[in-house]
This record gives sequence, C-alpha cells and structure tokens, in this order.
Amino acid sequence: MTVHAPSPPSDSWASPLSIDLLLKVANVTFLHPFVAWMIPLCLRAQVYPWTSPVMQSAILYASLLTLFFFLGVLNRQIAYSKPRAVDLGEEVIVITGGASG
Repeated sequence: MTVHAPSPPSDSWASPLSIDLLLKVANVTFLHPFVAWMIPLCLRAQVYPWTSPVMQSAILYASLLTLFFFLGVLNRQIAYSKPRAVDLGEEVIVITGGASG
C-alpha cells in the first residue's frame, strides 16, 4: 500500500487581490474623468433636463473627478518636471568594484 503525502494547501483565490490592485482598477474605471463624463452625456441623450438633480449631481461628480485628475497631473509636473543642474566639479563620484573585486 502506498501512502501519498498530503498536498500543500493552495493559495486562496483572493491572494492576488490587494488594495493597490483595487485602487488601480478604480482609477481606470469609475474614478476616471473620461468615464465620469459619459454619465451626463448618456443622461442628456435620454433627454434629461439640465436642471434635473440627477443631471446636476452627475455633472458635479464628473467635474470633481476632472479637477482631481488635473491636480494630480499638476502635482506630478511640479514634482518631476525639471532635473537639477549637475556640476560634476562639485559632485563626489564613488567607483566601487563588483562581486569579483
């Protein structure tokens, strides 16, 4: 009679899920300005009046997402726009050996 060793427990189906993945998916779907502006356009195609509370809240939602999107673009532009000027005469350059010395 052969005895089989028990197989190791497999990872859960939810192990690849993380907060980062969920935020990434949210940022490219319903938290993206392009997708958000589809809601007022679809409401307008269904002949909702501009004064309808549903239409105004959809426009407010899309406007806020657009504002946050452009503030994020501005933030990245300010943070990473111009590289600093490097004066090699003032820099300290360290040359190290690799694994073999």
